[in-house]
Amino acid sequence: MLVFALLPEMVEPHQIGMGLGMLTSASNLGIAIGPSGFGLLLDMTKGNFHIGFMILTLVSIAIICILSVLKIQANND
Repeated sequence: MLVFALLPEMVEPHQIGMGLGMLTSASNLGIAIGPSGFGLLLDMTKGNFHIGFMILTLVSIAIICILSVLKIQANND
């Protein structure tokens, strides 16, 4: 995955270990919760995949926006 290659460019050299741990934890959490969460969403929408993918898209856009704001704030400090 490309994100592991970009990690050293995004964190300070002395924080690479912590960054790798957080990245791996988030990845494993997504692997554990993602399929069952999407299945629950499918059950709630009576098998409508479109609604599930729309919700995933909105969540992804929200995460990108939040991370962009946090990065801008970190660069201003």
